[in-house]
Amino acid sequence: MKLRNKLLAALCLALIACMAVPAVLPGDFGGVVTAQTAKAKLSKNKATVLNGKTLKLKLKNNRKKVTWSSSDESVATVSQKGVVKARKVGKTTITAQVGQKAYACVVTVKSPLKASDTQLNLKAGASRKVTITWELSGKVSLENDNAGAVKCSLGKFKKKKAKLTIKALEPGNATITIRNAKTDDVVTIAVTVTGAAGTGQGAGSSGAAGTNAPIADKTSLTIAKGKTAQLKVTWPYEEFPYVWYNNALVKTTWGEWNGKGWPLSVKGLKAGKTEIQISKGEKGPVLVTIPVTVK
Repeated sequence: MKLRNKLLAALCLALIACMAVPAVLPGDFGGVVTAQTAKAKLSKNKATVLNGKTLKLKLKNNRKKVTWSSSDESVATVSQKGVVKARKVGKTTITAQVGQKAYACVVTVKSPLKASDTQLNLKAGASRKVTITWELSGKVSLENDNAGAVKCSLGKFKKKKAKLTIKALEPGNATITIRNAKTDDVVTIAVTVTGAAGTGQGAGSSGAAGTNAPIADKTSLTIAKGKTAQLKVTWPYEEFPYVWYNNALVKTTWGEWNGKGWPLSVKGLKAGKTEIQISKGEKGPVLVTIPVTVK
C-alpha cells in the first residue's frame, strides 16, 4: 500500500511539472511563442483636401507623445491632435514625430472653384454660358473689369454648379473674376470681343479711315505702374484690329468706334519694357508696333 501511494504521488508531481513547461510549436527550435507589437503608421500617406476643408490624421499603433508639423503652413496647418486645415492651393508635407522616428503624409490642397472655360473669343452681340463648379457652401462674388465690353450674370448654384452667362457688347478685352472671399480662391475668365462697336459685326466700309495703313497718335508710351495711357488708332480696314501685349506688364482695352478708328487704353501693371503690336486679325500681319515702358 505504501509503495502504491508513493507511485501515485510521483506521477502527480510529474504531471504538474509537465503542465508548468511553456508550449513549444514545431519548427520554432524550442523558442517560446510571444505576441509581436504592431508597427506604428499614419492613417494616410497622401491625401487631397479642398481649400477651406479639414482632414484628420492619426498615428496608429502608438501610445507615445506625437509632435505634429507642416512643411508649409501657408498651404495647410496641423494641430497637435492631427487635424489638418487647408489654407491655400498647393502641396505640403504633414509630419508626425515620435522620438527619433518621423511619419509623413503629403497633402495636396485643391481649389473648390472651377470654370468649364477660362478663355473666350466672342464677336460683339454673341453670348456664351460657362459652367462654374463650387464644391463648398457659401457665397462667391462676381467681378467684371470691363463692363463696356461684356455683360455677365451668375445664376444660382444647384448641386454645386451654376451657369455664368457672358454677353459680348463692344470690342475689347475683359477679365471676369469669381472669388470666394472666405478662402480667397479665384477663377478668372479672359474674354476678347471682336467686331464693330454697337453692331456685333466687322466694321463696314463707311467706318474705314480711307488711308493705306493704321495710324497711332503715339510712337511710344511711358506709363507709371497702376496708371493708364490713351492711344488713338485710326484703322482703314473692315476687319477689327487685334492687339498683342505682355499680360504681366500691361493691359489694354479698346474703346468705342468713333467713325475712323478706336481709342486704346493701356494700363501699366508691372515695371518693365514691352511693346504693343496691332495686327489685322488674330493671325496678323502686325501693322503697328509701339514700345512701352512701365515705371
